[in-house]
Amino acid sequence: MRSSVIDGVIFDFDGTLTEPGAIDFAKIRAEIGCPDQAMILDYLRSIPSEVARARAEEILLHHERVAADASKPAPGAEELVLELREKGYRVGILTRNTTDSVFRALHNFSQLSPSHFDAIVSRDDPVSVKPHGDSVRYTAGRMGVLPERTLMVGDYRDDVVAGREAGSWTCFLSQESRESLENGSPPQQIAGLPADVRPDYCVSALLELRPLLQRHCRLQQGKVPNSVLEPLLSSAISAAQRSDVLVGPGIGIDSAVIGTNSASPLAITCDPITFATDDPADLLVTINANDLACSGASPRWLTLTALFPPETTEYDVHAVVRGVDRAAAAVGIALVAGHTEITDSVTRPVLAATVFGSLITQKPIPHPNPSIQPGDRLFLTKSAAIEGTFILASHYRDVLIHRGVRPQVIDTAADWRSKLSVLHEATVAWQQPGTRALHDVTEGGVATALREMARAHRIRFLVERDRIPIAEETRIITKALSIDPLGLIGSGSLLVVVSAHASSQFHSECVEQGISATEIGTVTTVGESGLDGSVPAFATDELARFSSAAR
Repeated sequence: MRSSVIDGVIFDFDGTLTEPGAIDFAKIRAEIGCPDQAMILDYLRSIPSEVARARAEEILLHHERVAADASKPAPGAEELVLELREKGYRVGILTRNTTDSVFRALHNFSQLSPSHFDAIVSRDDPVSVKPHGDSVRYTAGRMGVLPERTLMVGDYRDDVVAGREAGSWTCFLSQESRESLENGSPPQQIAGLPADVRPDYCVSALLELRPLLQRHCRLQQGKVPNSVLEPLLSSAISAAQRSDVLVGPGIGIDSAVIGTNSASPLAITCDPITFATDDPADLLVTINANDLACSGASPRWLTLTALFPPETTEYDVHAVVRGVDRAAAAVGIALVAGHTEITDSVTRPVLAATVFGSLITQKPIPHPNPSIQPGDRLFLTKSAAIEGTFILASHYRDVLIHRGVRPQVIDTAADWRSKLSVLHEATVAWQQPGTRALHDVTEGGVATALREMARAHRIRFLVERDRIPIAEETRIITKALSIDPLGLIGSGSLLVVVSAHASSQFHSECVEQGISATEIGTVTTVGESGLDGSVPAFATDELARFSSAAR
């Protein structure tokens, strides 16, 4: 199985990095007597007379030099190559032409020279020319990348054939039509290619490579970015074709809801525990129960998938499964099914749960919720980065002490496990008539949760950073570790949208129930999603970033 990561790009030269049509192949064939269907280089090698072969080769070289001197860069070629180099890609040229012709043609480029390419491989090099896969392997080796992590781009069938034979990704540059062919798609006829030659991609302009290459970049650790998930979820067809899916998948939607006319609707959510923690079982139940509570459901049933690394003992398996069962029982959830496995695919236990619950609201909360109006108030319960602060205090005690954090502060934050549940505040919130929507803060922190909630309900928030409550322990610990608490995983706090006329009543009820709730913003616009104010965006959770750097 080839890697989906692309580290290098190999370009054909004539007609790919240069505008097509500079060289007249028909005229060359006529002058050297090459049949129309024969490859010119193959025909030259077949000429028995050395004198006739040399004469034909000189004719070819003359035409290639003339074409090289007259060639022009293809639209976007220089911009793309410079951009790829700036991003760290290795870039090469693989051509059936001569090295001299490539250098001549590059004189006509205003921004590129041979030094901008990690390898320029031509028929002068000691390797078989395209369509042989060895030509791509050789070029990739000269570039310092693996063939399977290379994209071969060209405007002729030989480019695609050579790339596929080498195990590389391939892209056909079509001069006639714009089509897209993803790897694994049904065969399609592409203009300019035989039906049996199937590239991974097909574009009509070089700059169309940008989004294709973006799909092959390494993603950072943590949640998959919403920008990646959103097009996948918006184009998903499986849920849309079933009438019993009342709430389907979407960014910022904590749980799905399914139901029929003959049965009460069920809410469903799933989440794993991937961060190292002393009690993953309790945390697994808590974060999944939180999601259901935010969707207006009471969690009832849980299925467990537990993957254990080699060296796991029976003691370890018993501890995890019994831990999940006890944590579930403590909040009225039944462990009803699951799967356990020892596998070298993981280096520490990875737990994932699917939790089902019954709705406590009269009907599923729609996404977007049409009852949300401009002027509605946005509240945050407790404070930002509760879970992240708890994890940092529990696992980086020595580091924190070394950086001057008092042991009392660390001990206090390390005892925050009971703060991670939002079941109580979610139940109280849904009992208030003015509550419009809930969303729990998880990976990516308050900053990510705000954007997810806005996207789910197609609304814009105005939120200023200094209005978001941050506990003193969180301030001290995150400052010591150079972490922004607004981007730190934050299970334990809840975002609540409340109608303007009911916001005072909601706040009073929270105070009466012993729940800290702070008004942090307002809904400014309905019908479009966004976040205005001074809350930054985070590409990855601050805990994942810190943990990766600390290794």
